Amino acid sequence: MASKLPQEILSIIAAYVAADSKTLSAYALVNTSWQAAFEKQIYSSLCVLSPSQTSNVVVGEDLQFPKRGLSLERLNAITSGQQSWRVARRKAVRKILYKAAIPHWLNYEREKEDGFSYVNFMRRENDEVFCKGVPPLFEVLSSWGDKDYPISLRIVLQAEHVYTSDQGGEPLTKSYGGFDPVVTPYCADLLSDCHIATASCIASLDFPQDQLLTFMGSQNGISPWAALKISAACGGDKLLYIRIPGDYPIHPHDAVCETQKAARRMPKIKHLMLSFGNEEDVLEVFMERGRWLLAIESQNNYSPSSRVLQAWKADAKSQDTNSKRLLSIAEYESWPP
Repeated sequence: MASKLPQEILSIIAAYVAADSKTLSAYALVNTSWQAAFEKQIYSSLCVLSPSQTSNVVVGEDLQFPKRGLSLERLNAITSGQQSWRVARRKAVRKILYKAAIPHWLNYEREKEDGFSYVNFMRRENDEVFCKGVPPLFEVLSSWGDKDYPISLRIVLQAEHVYTSDQGGEPLTKSYGGFDPVVTPYCADLLSDCHIATASCIASLDFPQDQLLTFMGSQNGISPWAALKISAACGGDKLLYIRIPGDYPIHPHDAVCETQKAARRMPKIKHLMLSFGNEEDVLEVFMERGRWLLAIESQNNYSPSSRVLQAWKADAKSQDTNSKRLLSIAEYESWPP
């Protein structure tokens, strides 16, 4: 009978079915052998929702869309513990997309009115909720220990209230007209007293901007300061890849120097990417022929300051620019330099 097939055959069947169907839970109910085979596919890639008081996203005044994903509380309940089936689920996880809830989507196509301030209740509430949403994820992941197959973690924001242009946005802003200064896009930040537990099971870390449920654009982003603080909680021993966002009002030299401090805590890093200068400039650390290379691709003719060169232990005389505007800064035989 099919229910008594060898485990290797069941794994092949599960992989084949997973490629052609999104509904696999029914197969896991056949028996324990089928459960083991199909849960490897079910738990390999998860969308997880941060703790929240609401299960819907409100667009405008009355449009509501249900959040889609597994609650963090539920993830913890079905993966924590030493039972063999819970351990197997933890081992099966390869990718996690974590949607961190914030109360407000702040439209980046707004102009300032007289008296506008970036210190307003919408940005403050967003940062406070973001700070409450990230640590619980790392508390769960910290209990997983060192996985044989570390996970790829992507963290995005999920605004729970999306305002239309008619409703307005931040206090003392107005719809874009092309005459007044534009509001700098909001990026979520972590408060100074926000503590994040160390999780050593993360190999890849990224902070993309997810799409809104409507055609109004993208979700707000996460600041490089928050990204660097989160990266410090990844333990470093297994972190191989990280992309740090840069669409944020931050001086390029500061961004590059702070990234160097974070990179020193990543002894096994193979690819680090930092966007800055409105994401038109990119700093990369990558491995090539057994050596670590530091390079910057700039559309704004960025030139490293002496402070940057000192931080990265680079020599100004060794810099070289090719035809693709890729500025080679330094090479290292070992890491961290």
